Amino acid sequence: MGQSKWNEEKIIQTLREFPKVEDPKPKEELFDQIQNRMEQKQKNKKPFRFMPVFAVACVLAIAAIISPTIMNSTLFDSKVPESSQTDLQNSTKLAPEKNGDANENTEQAAPPAEEAPPASEIGPMAYDEGITYHPGIIEVPEEKQVITVYYPDQEAMGVVPVSILTDKEMNRVTGIEEALDIISAEELGLSESVLGDVKLSENTPDNALVVDIEPGSIQGSTGDRIFLDTVKNTAYQLGYDHIYFKSNGQDGYEFSHYGKMSSETVKAPEKGVFSQISSKGTLFLINGIPLNNAQPESLDETLQWMGNVVEGFGYQATIPKNVYIKNVTDENNTATVEFSEGTKLENHTRYLAMIESILWTASQFGYEHVQFKGATIDQIGPYSLKESIPVLKAPNLVEPITE
Repeated sequence: MGQSKWNEEKIIQTLREFPKVEDPKPKEELFDQIQNRMEQKQKNKKPFRFMPVFAVACVLAIAAIISPTIMNSTLFDSKVPESSQTDLQNSTKLAPEKNGDANENTEQAAPPAEEAPPASEIGPMAYDEGITYHPGIIEVPEEKQVITVYYPDQEAMGVVPVSILTDKEMNRVTGIEEALDIISAEELGLSESVLGDVKLSENTPDNALVVDIEPGSIQGSTGDRIFLDTVKNTAYQLGYDHIYFKSNGQDGYEFSHYGKMSSETVKAPEKGVFSQISSKGTLFLINGIPLNNAQPESLDETLQWMGNVVEGFGYQATIPKNVYIKNVTDENNTATVEFSEGTKLENHTRYLAMIESILWTASQFGYEHVQFKGATIDQIGPYSLKESIPVLKAPNLVEPITE
């Protein structure tokens, strides 16, 4: 191909020789036409739908994640009869509002609320529709003893105490084995206790629980944590001072996360009591969960914490939000818990669980009895709020099934 004869100067010169072309329309009219075309294109352009769709997808995903916790919390927060809800709406934190004119609008007045049932009519297992509660025990019969065994919840978040009564003369290890036979973890909505997979015995001189574990039978850090929490809490509830770990009869067991452990001194768990509703709708009282580093140091502080704790991970406060504790004092091993004026209580299982959580927490601080003051009713379940009540000896008592 030959070399082009066009260069920059020739191109420019040729362009200059082109005839001058001008639109006869005024500039203002041309500007208006261009602006109208731009506006028409903007109207015809389809909106970008990605962000609304993405936002809806995010909302649905978040709802799917948090709905079990919300449902779990709602079950506990809504266990009050309609009469109680009406009363609570008319009350403040310290005192209920007084009606300024009792005769005003009498024709439109609502019918009187039904009275709470007497204590004898409360079903000991009935918590609410679809929810059951196993009350604890404050006085153990002379010929009996309490055996409390811990079970993992089905989400492996923590361990739950379940208690039975056995003969007083029964060895504690035999009592554990009997509890494992009597208690149906599946029916309660719990996982099987890890104590069923080990060999248990006692070292009587040292008051120690001996746990013999198959090598490699406990897997991962979660497995280590659940196993140790189960053994430590069970040993504490049964009064042991030490735990000795063995593996096939040899001293020590190699945990995957904690390494080799040969013994453990039994210590009291964190103070405070919370609740949990299992997948089968069973409400349990559980030992305090260390949600932060600042643990309350007194019964008063702990009760306030139990009512204001941020709920999550399936755990719930045992003191309802509408219950206000004014003061806690002590005298002669008796803790006096005074409710604020205007706090409404009901003879209802929700409040039965609250009373037992206070009785259990008081026992953790060494008290022997609890006296309640400022209560708006005299009786909740089997407990007379006019009298001093012994502290809880064991929570979540399951009676053996008799045919």
